Amino acid sequence: MQRRTVHEIDIRHWIPALSLAMLVFVTLVWGTIDYHDRRAQVEARALDGWHRSMLRIQNLLETGVQGGPETARMDGLFTLFNDTPGLRYLATIETSARIISANRR
Repeated sequence: MQRRTVHEIDIRHWIPALSLAMLVFVTLVWGTIDYHDRRAQVEARALDGWHRSMLRIQNLLETGVQGGPETARMDGLFTLFNDTPGLRYLATIETSARIISANRR
C-alpha cells in the first residue's frame, strides 16, 4: 500500500493575497457601475436642459414680443442664450431650411 503525501498550505500568505484580490475586483466592478450611472445622469441632465431651452425658443417664437417687431423677437431669443457656456453659434431655421436669424454669418 502506498502512502499519500500530505500537502500543507500556508494560509499566512494566501488570506491577505485573496483579500487584496477581492478588494481590487470589487473596486473595479463598483467603479464601472458608478461610471455608467454617472454618465447616464449627465446625459439625462444635458438632454433635459436642451429640452427646456427648445421649449423656451418655441414659446418665444410662437408668442413673440407683444407689439414688437421681428427684430425685437430675435434679439430676445439670442439674449436668452448669451450666458450659456459652450454655445458658440445659434440660428433659427424654418422647416424649409431657410435661416430666419443667426448670431454669426
